[in-house]
Amino acid sequence: MQKSLILYDKENQSDKIQVLKDWGLDYHFEFKGYGIKPLAGGPILTDYDLYIILIGESTRYLDYEFYADVEHIIATSKPILCLNLNGFVALEEDICPRLLYDAGAIHMPFTRDDLLFSLQSIQPDSRLVNPHGSYHFKRFQSPYDKNND
Repeated sequence: MQKSLILYDKENQSDKIQVLKDWGLDYHFEFKGYGIKPLAGGPILTDYDLYIILIGESTRYLDYEFYADVEHIIATSKPILCLNLNGFVALEEDICPRLLYDAGAIHMPFTRDDLLFSLQSIQPDSRLVNPHGSYHFKRFQSPYDKNND
């Protein structure tokens, strides 16, 4: 089973973690919270298949430990999924930390359906294939898409 670590703002996004837990998804999630001031503890960043970062208004203001951990994650080849709490599909430059702009991260809205779709779509080598830029998954085809069946 895929093992994922969710990074979030402990002071402002704990309610979103509870929402995620209430969804009852059949995935193994662990959580690491950060604050504006350094907080002690939390899981070590190794041995995860996927890193999920909740992106909200306060994310840019998290402490140096958050940024050090994100830099460590970027240095690995593991997939990164950024979930925008404001519902935006794709990179949301107004709230996303700049170091994630060109990290090969996937940016999706924080909804149950988008999270499930992303978890089912992310390939383990996604950052090896696309190590730069930012991406999102298109859940619904439009009639104008190429290769639309």
